Amino acid sequence: MNNIYQKTPFKYHTYLLIIIYTLIPLILMGFYKNGIMLYFKDLVKLIYIIKPLLFIFVSVIFGFIVPLIFKKKDQILTLVLYNLLISLCISINTNIYLYTGMILVFNILYFIFLNKIKINYPALVIFIISLTSYFVFNTSFLNHYEVLNNQSYSIIDFLFGFSVGGIGSSNILLILIGLVILSFTTYYKKDIAITGVVLYTICYLWGLATGDSFNELINLLCSYSVIFAIVYILPINEYSPKKDTSRYIYTALICFISFILVFFLKCPFAVYIAILSVNIMDIFIKIILKKRK
Repeated sequence: MNNIYQKTPFKYHTYLLIIIYTLIPLILMGFYKNGIMLYFKDLVKLIYIIKPLLFIFVSVIFGFIVPLIFKKKDQILTLVLYNLLISLCISINTNIYLYTGMILVFNILYFIFLNKIKINYPALVIFIISLTSYFVFNTSFLNHYEVLNNQSYSIIDFLFGFSVGGIGSSNILLILIGLVILSFTTYYKKDIAITGVVLYTICYLWGLATGDSFNELINLLCSYSVIFAIVYILPINEYSPKKDTSRYIYTALICFISFILVFFLKCPFAVYIAILSVNIMDIFIKIILKKRK
């Protein structure tokens, strides 16, 4: 963890707790959308209701246990937060055994070496779990209700989370409320989040100019967990730039790459590919600059 946070552990831990608290409404929304609602519409069996909570439970348990194994008690909140972000962004159709095994392995690797490199850990894990699930189980991000209503969303559906996304990452209204709350905290890089939301939205104005339907553009804008990632994953202190100019370049690149992959390719992993690409690019640039000195 960065030295600045070690000097003021209470304040930084409080900040991590505030982020976790803002995720609770999204967790409840994911539970309702992917469990309770499907059951009352007779789309799933009773046992299926708890599946969204299983991902959360596994994530929190490992977030507590693994740091204790490595005697890193001070990093429990950090890993719990990262695991929660991961659990909210994966597809509800992800195999729970696959998720459990992979999240455990990645949590262990985090303390062995992943926490020492500047690759965005939540984005990396979400991408690899989602990609593995897609190729091994042909996993879709659509739940049963979304499959039946994929062509009949309204703007209200998009705002309140009934569009393509992870377990709890598609409710734009709750995500933006979280952004407002976090903007008043000390460590949150609100300039990255606010700039990202604005830039990503502006990108879709190009779609209007080319004659695409407003409904389809709103669908793409609010789907694939991009807004969630911009608000919660891009500003993570350990993986985002410290300098103001670098932050804006970092945010613009990720938003532009995400837009290209979503708008033209409908890629469900767009924002994670964008984040990891920019992270890797930054690492290579720093290596090259260091060699030249």
